[in-house]
Amino acid sequence: MEPSAPAAISWLPLSTGWLCVFALLCLYLAYRVYLKIKQYQANAYRRAALAELASLQKLEVLPVLIRRAALYAYPRADVASLIGRDWEKWLDQRCAGSHFSTQFAGLLSNLAYMPSSALQDKQIEQFKAQVAHWLKHHEVNHD
Repeated sequence: MEPSAPAAISWLPLSTGWLCVFALLCLYLAYRVYLKIKQYQANAYRRAALAELASLQKLEVLPVLIRRAALYAYPRADVASLIGRDWEKWLDQRCAGSHFSTQFAGLLSNLAYMPSSALQDKQIEQFKAQVAHWLKHHEVNHD
């Protein structure tokens, strides 16, 4: 005759230490969800600008669109006074991989006054892609 196996050890009720670990884990997860929600809300201007860019009909609006996004993301004192090459360099400094001051030099300043036939379709698509890249990837302290 064999001795019977001991009864299985119950997982419940948990000891005080495990309850504390579980509570801390729940608090940490709630905090991470809170941070993600705040980040999502802080980037609402990016999503709105990208949606506007996708439905854009007139190229003349592109400089206004990127200026509006920059004014939302950065202090007005830093953005409002910038024009021309300074504006393009400032945009490039805020986003890695941005080429407003090199590949698209002068285009932001002149776009409002250019006839739409002055640019080829390929140039227009490249410039829109550059604007989209800046809108998605510029660095702001709330990101």
